[in-house]
Amino acid sequence: MSEKVRVPQIFGLITMVENEEASGDTLIEAAQQARNLLEHIRNTSTIIRDLMESLSKEATPARYLSKFFSDYIERVFIGDYRELRTREHPLSKRQQILRIVDGIDESPIERMRLIEWYEDKQFPGDMARAERQYERDLHRLRELTRIDEYLDRLDDEIRRANRRALAYLDYSVRTVRPIGQMINVAIESINGGTQLLMCDPFAAGGMINGMNLALPRKFTKRLAPSKLRKVLPAPGDIARAHVMQRARDARAMNSPKLTAFLLQQLGGQTQIESSDLEIEKVVEGRAYQSLLTISVAMGTESPTLQRDVRSMVPGFNVMPQSIGEESHHLVSGRTFRVARKNKAKGKS
Repeated sequence: MSEKVRVPQIFGLITMVENEEASGDTLIEAAQQARNLLEHIRNTSTIIRDLMESLSKEATPARYLSKFFSDYIERVFIGDYRELRTREHPLSKRQQILRIVDGIDESPIERMRLIEWYEDKQFPGDMARAERQYERDLHRLRELTRIDEYLDRLDDEIRRANRRALAYLDYSVRTVRPIGQMINVAIESINGGTQLLMCDPFAAGGMINGMNLALPRKFTKRLAPSKLRKVLPAPGDIARAHVMQRARDARAMNSPKLTAFLLQQLGGQTQIESSDLEIEKVVEGRAYQSLLTISVAMGTESPTLQRDVRSMVPGFNVMPQSIGEESHHLVSGRTFRVARKNKAKGKS
């Protein structure tokens, strides 16, 4: 990977940004390196597929074997794939990189410093575009969470290519004997030809026998489908299923529903206590339960757990409050506070 991306490079660049040794240009470089790393893994899978497809068009086993070792074994398997799975393993610094990215984004000072750099160097006088570019670069770095998926696909392509090559080589070895030529010599010898049969091309026993020929294909007539397949559920069963589906949808909670609930409850406020949240519907009760679960996770010391639940409420901070107090008169649990995240404002 001399010309390809190394994970320690991304880690070093993002660490410089965290320590304020560098500014937005280094963050842009780290984001581009992360994007190039994912593209390199994805392109390696494509190269393997194209290479095996071109090998299947080789006329002779000798040319197939020569190109297989020169193009696939040396260049891909021993080269790119070996480095990806050993010293240049993409997962080596992934968690540290993601933790630093979250720390930078959650620090108002660091966030503002970088956005101001974007505005000053790339988008003079346009703070909105500067903030969008900042968010886009952070998103590219957070895409490293999908690197397991790309590596699994690459492993599948490697295994598929190996099986395909072994099957072709095994078939070529088994068919290396000139069976067709030996059969022609045997027929000519039996017909009284001048060419002598030097060896018996057939195995011992009745190899050429009518009983050994393939049997004719038998077509089985399929029975007509049963009438039960045409029976529709009763209207009452359909209505009951619809009601159950609506009940499941009402109880299901996701990020858009939580965001809509918080925007409705906050109105023009910047923060709200858990005891002030209004619960009148099932959807609102499920939203409150989800917020309570998020607040408990945010009160732990696990960065992984906090990162997972933070994605449920983008744009908001949900933090637990004092222990032992009831959070709501309808739901028991620890109190919490919901606040909007501070957005960067333009220069005066």
